[in-house]
Formats: sequence, structure tokens, C-alpha cells
Amino acid sequence: MHPLPTRTLVLLLAGLVPALLGACRAPAPTAPPAGAGRAVGMDLRVDEAWSRAALAGFNGALYLSLENRSPIADRLTGVIFDAATRTEIHRSRREGDMVRMELQADGVALPAGERLVFEPGGYHVMLLDLKRDLVAGETLDATLEFEEAGRVPIRVAVRGLDAP
Repeated sequence: MHPLPTRTLVLLLAGLVPALLGACRAPAPTAPPAGAGRAVGMDLRVDEAWSRAALAGFNGALYLSLENRSPIADRLTGVIFDAATRTEIHRSRREGDMVRMELQADGVALPAGERLVFEPGGYHVMLLDLKRDLVAGETLDATLEFEEAGRVPIRVAVRGLDAP
């Protein structure tokens, strides 16, 4: 008997066994796409996210428009903005000659089918103790955190100091 067929058979089996055992493993889990909602049927639209230019060490504010196009109510509970030490959701209210800023510790409700605008003089996200300058013309990443929709990544345009 010639040794070549035995050697070929051994090499062939040595290559097939790991491949066959690998096929027995469970498939690797796949991560949901960025911004994917946890609740079935969530349809949130975020428009015009912007902030004014600001210097490191000072505070800034983030403004945007949220629209809940789904049949499920949601709540904005937080915002992640890497250029700020921390963020808080606030609402400004005019009381006589004074403007009062109120922390929205429980977040802000976004009823089904409704639109909510964060604008100067109203709801806004405070960007506290900026870690770096916010420069007019740049665009930065932020993440909105919702009770139902989960984390939703957004892009924030930095406008000049003369922005309304």
C-alpha cells in the first residue's frame, strides 16, 4: 500500500473536523443599529438640533425639534453630549419681569402624534461646564435618551453667537 493516500486522508480530515465543529456553534448575536428603538412602532423625528458657539468652562444650550409620529407616548429623559461635563433638561418661564429656569428632573413627555420644540425662552438642554470650545460652523454628535425609543444619535450644528 502506498503511504500517499493515507497521508492525504489524514490532512483532509484534519482540515474538515474544525470546520464541522465550527458549524455547530450558535451564531454570534448582532447588535441593533444605532438609534434603534426598544418599543415596536416608535417613529421619532429630530430636526434642527443646534447650539450657539461657547467657550470651554462655560455653559451652553442645545435646541431642537422633536416629533413623535408613533402611536406610543414617549419621554425624553436625558442627553449625552461629550463636549459637556453633564447635561440637564430645563424649561424657561417668564414670571413678570423675571425669567425662571426650571430643571425637568423627570424629563419631558412627548405624547403620541405631538411635536415639541426646544428653543430659546422655552425648553432647552443645558450643556454644563463645557470641556472644549463649541466653534461656529462645526457639527458635533449627541445622543438623546428616551424611555421607549432608547438612545437616538443626532448631529448638532454649532451656530454663531448672533443666532436667535
